[in-house]
Amino acid sequence: MTGKEHKAIATKTATDRHTDKAHHDTLNQEVERIANITLHDGVSVDEHNAEKLKVYAGQVRLDSCGISETDERRDEIALDIVYEALLYRKMRSAADGNGSILDRGSEFGAGFS
Repeated sequence: MTGKEHKAIATKTATDRHTDKAHHDTLNQEVERIANITLHDGVSVDEHNAEKLKVYAGQVRLDSCGISETDERRDEIALDIVYEALLYRKMRSAADGNGSILDRGSEFGAGFS
């Protein structure tokens, strides 16, 4: 491989990392936005009624998260973001309470404790 080809690959990789970070940041912002809406509406962090949560899934801005309108999994992805928002709220409230999140990881099914 020539030096020019190496440089092209390195540039593409750096661009991909930047795009991935921007995408990740956008998803995190959307999770936090939905978390704040559910908190404001008094939704329990332990809510699992999919029908009730679909209201919030409908408020997820999937286009800004890079999810195409033609993606067949849009509804599933939106609901996953709502569940992640509830988990985020639960972890945030645990961090404000007793002990570290790492110490209390088993409460969240996080696989660490």
